[in-house]
Amino acid sequence: MVEDETAGDAHHDFIDLDAHSLSPDVYELIRQREEENLVLQRKLEMAQWTITYLEQRNRQLETEK
Repeated sequence: MVEDETAGDAHHDFIDLDAHSLSPDVYELIRQREEENLVLQRKLEMAQWTITYLEQRNRQLETEK
């Protein structure tokens, strides 16, 4: 369902900025936010999968009644 990719591996995929034009603090803040976003995206995907599963299971149970 969710690909296994560490947050650190994906941070360069979101923002394509010249690292030399940013201060180290700004670059670190961007990297941290991208990692947080990735974690939240994975949690959302897991929640959506769970909802879909429960909806299907609920339909099965209703059919069995």
